[in-house]
Amino acid sequence: MKMNNSQEVGGNHYERFKIEPVHLMVTYSLNWFQGEALKYVSRHWFKGKEQDLDKAYHIMEMAKTLDPLTVKHTMDQLDSGSILRDYVAQYWSKMLIDADFGSNSDTPGQYWFHSILSIIMGEYKMAMENIKTYKDKYYGTESKD
Repeated sequence: MKMNNSQEVGGNHYERFKIEPVHLMVTYSLNWFQGEALKYVSRHWFKGKEQDLDKAYHIMEMAKTLDPLTVKHTMDQLDSGSILRDYVAQYWSKMLIDADFGSNSDTPGQYWFHSILSIIMGEYKMAMENIKTYKDKYYGTESKD
């Protein structure tokens, strides 16, 4: 499933991963809004930092307003394959290195994971809430409402 990243333009933020956001976009038939938000939430450590999370939030806000055609996924559908688990696992090690996530469910890592899930599930309002909370907890900043 690994893509040839030798042609990546504007950085190397995806080449370190076996599964890229585009793989989830195709696997789960995500629309443009979901795909863009997934990309920004996934890469923020390696490229745009807080600004990438602001972009993801804004895109989810637009999706909520414009109400695009969205394939709604259930947790059962997401659990049925290993691609999502493998995708998250490759980022999880980065999060564990960067912050003390512990086992508490109210940690930045949990909100990052729930941001990814709510984006894929097409739950735009929930994605916005998770992205905002994640940004506040991870960067210690106030996000826009």
